[in-house]
Formats: sequence, C-alpha cells, structure tokens
Amino acid sequence: MAETTTTRLSEGEIEAILADFDRSANREIRAADAMAEALDGAEDQVPPGFYCHHDGKVCPYWTLVPALPYGMNGYCSKLREGDWEGGGGLLFDQVKECRIAVDIFEQDDLDSSGERE
Repeated sequence: MAETTTTRLSEGEIEAILADFDRSANREIRAADAMAEALDGAEDQVPPGFYCHHDGKVCPYWTLVPALPYGMNGYCSKLREGDWEGGGGLLFDQVKECRIAVDIFEQDDLDSSGERE
C-alpha cells in the first residue's frame, strides 16, 4: 500500500499563493456566487446546525477552492467570504460562519415536554 505524505507549505509559499490568487477568475467561487444569486440568498436553503451540511444535504452556498492551501480553502457565497480572507475561518471544515439556522441549544437539551433542562 502506498503511503501518502502531506507537504507543509512555508509561510512565504502561502503568501505567494495568496498574492497570485484571483478570486474573480476562480471557477469554484464564480459557480458558488452564481448559485447564491440564483437562490436570491434564501436562508431556508441553509441546513440547520453548526455545520454547512445536515442529513446528507450540503449547503448550496458552501464550496472548497482547490487552488488554495488546505485550511484556507473554504468559501461561503452567502457571506461572500473565504477562509483566506480575515483569518481563522473554519469553512474548509464545513463549520458555519453565517450562524443561520443555528440553535445553541441542541434537541438533547430539551426534556420530554420541550422545555430546556
């Protein structure tokens, strides 16, 4: 069985990739932005929960941008924001940043009458 290796990029290499990255020319971003326009930003299309997916449904506003390094390559067309912009995003791991349909109280926190425990 072949081993897979992960090559870590230096800070300089990452900076060079980001400097050369043309958001407006990126196919994945253009497709995600077109989807957001077609959906007119409808929030009812966003799956519930803390992630950009739920019960097999992936948020139509979410995409990965393969041209960018892992950990910096998530994009949300609803927010028109990517992990590489602003810093610290977790969109690459499908963690929501929009906070749409996120209930901080999970169903497990409710007792049988529907009241919070």
